[in-house]
Amino acid sequence: MTVIAMPTDEEPQVTNIAIENIRYITENRVLTSAEASFLTELTILAEPGNRLKTTSVREIAKKLKRSERRTRDLLRSLLRKSILFEGGNQKGIFIHPEIMVVGDPENVPLWLVEEVMKLRQRKEGPAWPLVLMPGRRRGVWRWRG
Repeated sequence: MTVIAMPTDEEPQVTNIAIENIRYITENRVLTSAEASFLTELTILAEPGNRLKTTSVREIAKKLKRSERRTRDLLRSLLRKSILFEGGNQKGIFIHPEIMVVGDPENVPLWLVEEVMKLRQRKEGPAWPLVLMPGRRRGVWRWRG
């Protein structure tokens, strides 16, 4: 076994994946293989609350070692499919939390759940089998239907 030291100035973040919704994406071919790969890579640029640490296409491309043009195309495509979304209450670009949550999946902030509810009301994005609903202090996971 090899032990790798983590940088001391940055806490490691854990990304929790909503397996049922990832299965839905895969079975229904919601994403191309390039989009799915790009989404996975984006998780390293996300902070708790699912906001991307940077929204500059140039910076994202540089960090992920991709061309700016390809990065722009993939970002645009994921935004169009509501896999990524632009925040209304909070500025930035976010990874849809019903796909993956950076941090504790049992402690999704209410403001993020409200953003998801707005997407759902506008009927943007897939009809996930597992959805987030507002609870008293945080998001609560429920099966659709």
